[in-house]
Amino acid sequence: MPRCVFVLQSASDDIAEDRIVWTCCKNNDGQLGDRSAWIRCNGLFDPVSDFDWDAWNSDGQAVKIGIEIVPKIIEESGGAVARDILRDKIEGKGLSRRTAYRRIEEAEKLKLIKFQKGKDAYELY
Repeated sequence: MPRCVFVLQSASDDIAEDRIVWTCCKNNDGQLGDRSAWIRCNGLFDPVSDFDWDAWNSDGQAVKIGIEIVPKIIEESGGAVARDILRDKIEGKGLSRRTAYRRIEEAEKLKLIKFQKGKDAYELY
């Protein structure tokens, strides 16, 4: 008979998601404790201090906005967008500021967009 049970699950349905949620769902001899979010880093886990718990708690009711929104915004904006303007446009779709920056970073890693220092703006690859 288990004395405690923990659940480790992906923070989203995205197969490239590096974040996990750690939850104690059974503890016979004490409090369950707070759930926490972590990011997988080279075989270790680092805490995620700005995890969007509101989106997590929405139980899938919120519209999921993935990285595909980033190149779409750049394309609709004429092919180049300054970082702050891109972030604002992503936030305007209902995402938090941190999630907006995360979407930009993910799009860069997947080589969907690139930052042009000379133009001080993001553009499509």
